Amino acid sequence: MKNLLLFLAFLSVIGLNAQNAPIDFEAGGYGADWTWTVFENETNPPVEIIANPDMSGINTSATVAKITALQSGQPWAGCESMHGADIGSFTFTEDNATVKIMVWKSVISDCGIKFAEANGEAQPEVKVANTVVNQWEELTFDLSGSIGAGITGIIDQIIFFPDFDLAGRTQDNVVYWDNITFSPAGSGGKPLLALDVQDNFENDGYSTITDWKFQDPELMDLVVTTDPVNATNHVADYNRSGSFEWTNAQFILEHRMDLTTRNTFNLKVYFPSTNDYSGGLTPTAAIKLQNSLLGGNAWTTQTEIKLDVTEFDTWVELEFDFSGVSDRTDYDQVVVQLGGEGHFVPGQLYFDDIVLVNPIGIFEESLTQTAIYPNPVSDVLYLDNAENLVSISVYSVAGQLVYQSSEKANSIDVSGFQAGMYTIRATGNNDTQYFAKFIVK
Repeated sequence: MKNLLLFLAFLSVIGLNAQNAPIDFEAGGYGADWTWTVFENETNPPVEIIANPDMSGINTSATVAKITALQSGQPWAGCESMHGADIGSFTFTEDNATVKIMVWKSVISDCGIKFAEANGEAQPEVKVANTVVNQWEELTFDLSGSIGAGITGIIDQIIFFPDFDLAGRTQDNVVYWDNITFSPAGSGGKPLLALDVQDNFENDGYSTITDWKFQDPELMDLVVTTDPVNATNHVADYNRSGSFEWTNAQFILEHRMDLTTRNTFNLKVYFPSTNDYSGGLTPTAAIKLQNSLLGGNAWTTQTEIKLDVTEFDTWVELEFDFSGVSDRTDYDQVVVQLGGEGHFVPGQLYFDDIVLVNPIGIFEESLTQTAIYPNPVSDVLYLDNAENLVSISVYSVAGQLVYQSSEKANSIDVSGFQAGMYTIRATGNNDTQYFAKFIVK
């Protein structure tokens, strides 16, 4: 009996990972004989399996799928496979969380995919727009946000939205689709990198965040204003109008953040005492890490850290420690939220100097600071204490060694350095450890 139970358990594990892919719509392959049900498309014309109408370019397959998104259909019109019988049952892991689909479309619009569990619960959809028309293009969807998501996490249905355009269609749009593949997370889309993520809202070469947005409720460019304390400094203007309960500032990176060693954000905030904090507006600051590829559902897999602000009318530096999610590989979006959420109370707030902390910075409290000039610098950096230094190392914010010398010199040529912040670590004649920070513009 014991052996029989073990055998049945083994069979159940095999069944759980019986994912039927790639979906290529070829005879003898997967997809062509599946039960595709069309939904929210007025008369719901069926999915057709046809000969490839354009065998040029990247897709020379003999057979493809065709769906017609009707002008009278809903923006989210689409089709879905049969639960269980078609795609099989599987879970998303790091080994299969990148999904690629080839599409041929005559218009530019989002394509969307999502997956559902046997109990009918659908996981968040991911949408990606095509960039060309009247030719085949391969779209990459990052499903890493579905790893461990859902009630059971066991997927047995795929759902496809061919022409997800909330503005509405001006005509019936035919979409061809083919070759749905599953590959390891990070094998497509944005690279996973431990790069500088920082902004001081000055035009001095330090900032790496290029596209801040402010949502209140419309999504617009974040306003940079004068520091309420120091007129020579510039800061982010976080002005809650009171017309939106989820006011936030946000940016999306061109890479996914590698949080393995760099997983702490520092942020300075300024909360005026003239705001009314007795109701919904709270003296709190939050940073949320999100996966932008989940679109409006990015909050469903986010990690949020919210801290109290206990001092007013002064700048307060806060530390947001995300080391608890250092294994996450899907975060490419950062959201800053001041004053809480879920209320319509207005408030004028400010923030500045957001930075994903350099891990070598934790040692600097025990070091002696040495003088350098000019700072910021574009060509030659001069060291004030050069005659006492026997070795010099320069590190990027990512902790990478970019310069090293054991020769006494009073300057460093930084003209070949990329713009950003750097840290000097030096050893003196008496083994005293020195440090200094500088910005290359």
